[in-house]
Amino acid sequence: MQRIYFSNVSIVDPSKPDSWSPNSLLVENGRIKEIGLPKPEDVQEIDGEGNFLLSGFVDPHAHPLMYGQLMDWVDVGPNAAKNITEIISVLKNAELFLPAGLPLRAFGYEHRNLTEQRHPTRVDIDQVSTTREIYVMNASGHGGVVNSIVLANNLISALTPDPRGGRFERDELGEPTGVLWDAACDILTGKNGVKLSDHGPNFHLPDEPNILDSQLMQAQTEFVRHGVTTIGDAQVSKRE
Repeated sequence: MQRIYFSNVSIVDPSKPDSWSPNSLLVENGRIKEIGLPKPEDVQEIDGEGNFLLSGFVDPHAHPLMYGQLMDWVDVGPNAAKNITEIISVLKNAELFLPAGLPLRAFGYEHRNLTEQRHPTRVDIDQVSTTREIYVMNASGHGGVVNSIVLANNLISALTPDPRGGRFERDELGEPTGVLWDAACDILTGKNGVKLSDHGPNFHLPDEPNILDSQLMQAQTEFVRHGVTTIGDAQVSKRE
């Protein structure tokens, strides 16, 4: 049996919801057993230092593996890049330190906050590399932009129809701009990857299991650090 005695923790008085006072409580196997008793013998004590003791938060709709992925990716959010020129600069710098053959992935731009008030395109991202696959995810998580080699490797052209539940953005001539949305993200998962069809964006990128394990543990650490102890993953497959 696990028994923990919390001293000097703040507890709300149920009869007076706006008031609270320091108190103590005994927890046995994760459940509050008693409140306000003296410390029993041979029980671990934790000094709450006057802080509130809260139960773990439950997040029924989360993307823990995606969260871990983004923690590994290059940050091109507003604190890192305020325009497309700066996004390209950040990506070029990151690309210098990336081993050959690995894709470059970034996250965080919001087109409406960029100076240009538009998405980057494959023409912009091609300035970083035309031989390495690059994916820059929009802050919404529902899509982003890829460079030309990603489109070429997946045979995406002006003749390619939009997938059900997704869209390839096109220029005035009908050519793909590199911006893709929701189910169009299926092209990012590789030939044998998870395909979601009309189920919105696809986070199932073809990384090695050891990389996914590391990313998931990074996410778990952050969830727990903020008091989230139970998670519902809203996009899970046999891979996860």
